[in-house]
This record gives sequence, structure tokens and C-alpha cells, in this order.
Amino acid sequence: RMQLDIILTSLQDQSHIASLLGYSSPTDITEGFSQSCFPDQDSSNPGIIDNFHLAEILLKTLLRNIGFYTERAFGELEKNSDKQQSSTTRTESGPPSHVRQLLSALHKHLLAHCYSRSTAKDHLSVDLLHKHVNLLLLYASDTYRRSAVLLKESLLDKSVTAKLHGILFNSAAGSVLCQVIYSLLLLPVSIVRPLLGNLLDLLQPLDHLIRLLPAAMSLEEQELEWAMHG
Repeated sequence: RMQLDIILTSLQDQSHIASLLGYSSPTDITEGFSQSCFPDQDSSNPGIIDNFHLAEILLKTLLRNIGFYTERAFGELEKNSDKQQSSTTRTESGPPSHVRQLLSALHKHLLAHCYSRSTAKDHLSVDLLHKHVNLLLLYASDTYRRSAVLLKESLLDKSVTAKLHGILFNSAAGSVLCQVIYSLLLLPVSIVRPLLGNLLDLLQPLDHLIRLLPAAMSLEEQELEWAMHG
């Protein structure tokens, strides 16, 4: 974790993040951005391959770090869900904000590059995007399933529901996933199509979780009333 903190501190500048992904070089950063900031990605270039391998490791590490805090928060909630504790006893158990900020910045650079440079020569970026998004979707599916179990076991206790909202928002299945899903809508179909299977697999645990939420019941009743008076 200390190594991750060092990396996070050194990657506060957006130009450093772009350089990490191979989208710019130190000379580009000092001379100002131009078309050279987005070089064609030659898969035979060992330096570019190393950049993407390091970026893949960093993305996995950030997801695992967020997953660690989510798992810990779930454990605390499961332990205390039967004690009727008030929200004043709630502890801040989400991941550090700079972890999500770095992951968000990496997403923005990767998605923007796939959008603006979607050519055959840029397949390294697309491959990295596919690997990372598929892993993110697996994390999200597990988080939704775990959340549904907690809601059932708590009998929709209001304090548990409120705490679960915070856990979900800070998890990989919350704001992080929303940013990626919205961005995927802007990409060419050829890039998004390989992700379709895992995206569809995400719908079942998400739908199951939504149906357990108290608000879902009232919305269903409203829809039935509209249909009857329709």
C-alpha cells in the first residue's frame, strides 16, 4: 500500500498519466501538446508494449484497492446489521479519494484515446480497455450480488440501506462504473461489441438488487395505477 501511495503522489499531473499510457513523451509535455502526443501504437515497439503492461497492472491494482475497502465495508455492515446501530456510529470506510481520482483519470485518457484514435494501429489501447472493463464488470456484478444479500438479511432496515448506498457509491460498481458506461455510449460499435456479453451479464444482479429497494415497490405500484387508468 505504501508503494501505491508513492505512485499516486507522482501521478497528480494529467500529462504524467498520458505519458504512462504512452500517449505523450516528456518532450511533448515540455514543448506543448500536438499531434505527436497521440503517436500510432506500433505493437512491435517494446517500449509501447511495456507502457501498456504497466498501465494494466496499475489499473488492476487500483481496482483491487477499491475492492479491499468495499469488502471491508461489507464486513462491518454484516457484523453490525443486527445491532440496530444508529447512523452516528458510521465510520468512513471508503477508499481514499485520490485512488478513485487516479482511476477516473486513467479511464478518461484511455476512453478518449479509443474515441479519437479508433484505428487498427491503436489496438493496444482497445485491448487494454477490453481487459479492464471486463474486470470492472466482474467486480460490479459481485458487489451487486453481495448488496442484494445484505438487503434481504437486514429486512430492508433503513440504517442498513443508507449505509449500503454509501458503500455502493464508493465501490467499483458506483460512480466509477457510471463514468465508464456513459463513455462507452460514445465509442464505435466495433469497440463496444466485445464487451456486450459481460454488460448483459451485469443486468441480472443489478435488476435483482433494484427490485429489493423500497422505492422500487412504490414505483411498480404507480406503474400499475397508470396502466389501469391509462
